[in-house]
Amino acid sequence: MQKNKFMSNITFQTIDWDQIEKTEHAGEAGAAFWQTLQYPDLRMRIVTYTPGYLADHWRQKGHIIHYPC
Repeated sequence: MQKNKFMSNITFQTIDWDQIEKTEHAGEAGAAFWQTLQYPDLRMRIVTYTPGYLADHWRQKGHIIHYPC
């Protein structure tokens, strides 16, 4: 049986999101602030939206992780 290699090289860790830089991304209205960790096979991102934010695009693929704050 072949081992699933997806995410197999990511070590267990605690992420201090306060130490991850925020980048601003403008929408049609408001802005989104992204904090992103990139691994070879995975991108993890926390996104904070300003009040009234309206996206300027739509992701067909969607998202698989959601962390309610």
